[in-house]
Amino acid sequence: FNNTLTTLLASTFLGGSSYDYGFGIAVDASNNVFVTGYTESSDFPTTYGAYDTLLGGYADAFVSKFNNTLTTLLASTFLGGSSGDYGYGIAVDASNNVFVTGLTGSSDFPTTTGAYDTSHNDDYDVFVSKFNNSLTILSESTFLGGSSYDEARGIAVDASNNVFVTGRTYSPGFPTTTGAYDTSYGGFDVFVSKFNTSTYVELVSFTGKANRDGAVTLTWKTAAEIDNAGFNVYRARGKNGAYQKLNNTLIPAEGSPQEGAVYKYTDTPGRPGVYYYQLEDIDTSGSSAMHGPVRVVVVGGNK
Repeated sequence: FNNTLTTLLASTFLGGSSYDYGFGIAVDASNNVFVTGYTESSDFPTTYGAYDTLLGGYADAFVSKFNNTLTTLLASTFLGGSSGDYGYGIAVDASNNVFVTGLTGSSDFPTTTGAYDTSHNDDYDVFVSKFNNSLTILSESTFLGGSSYDEARGIAVDASNNVFVTGRTYSPGFPTTTGAYDTSYGGFDVFVSKFNTSTYVELVSFTGKANRDGAVTLTWKTAAEIDNAGFNVYRARGKNGAYQKLNNTLIPAEGSPQEGAVYKYTDTPGRPGVYYYQLEDIDTSGSSAMHGPVRVVVVGGNK
């Protein structure tokens, strides 16, 4: 609408062949429009290269990005595990990263290395997840909750990139912090929780390409690096294979807080197959964050 709500400037449907629900909306610095909710449609529209293009359970959260006139779906991804996952709140920070919150019943909901809580706590848990602006990389993701039902409805990011979520909980053991306003469960309580963000590298892209000789070229690009020591590269053969670190020494950081860098790494798996790669960035304090996986099909090489 225009600002006086007298003219409908643009309006669009978004969905597939089953039930689709929209609950949250946010706008980035370029006036692109982000929406989140949940869908039961296996054919819900996703975009090439998005983080997840397959419905994982009977309902998945979704995150979709439109241009400001709602004429182009710029990016769209599923987010979830093998059960029910529901997106309710969405926010965009000053660096145009996209934060989403809601609730999940999936014990295999995607979380990231070093996140606050990587284990499902029973029943439904809150999730808090962070994407890059193009929705191709899940850079951070955590559970939040106790042993009963927990759900989040709202999310906000402050000027220091702290992330606030709010919702309701049935869990007497919902995590609280020493000195907080109220640490005693009163029965079906509201909660307000605050997270910091631990990503020291703003990753723009992470891709892999198989060459005719059987080698794989991995390329990643950063927009900014804060106290970044360097990177490790991991490979697994097959989706359920065990990951193995490939580099003997840390790949040194080349970017800065004001300017990122482009990196390349060549791997020779040795035989054809489907390989998955993950990228780990290491902070100077020893903290780390994992990115990926990237799927690469190798045709050449030895049998």
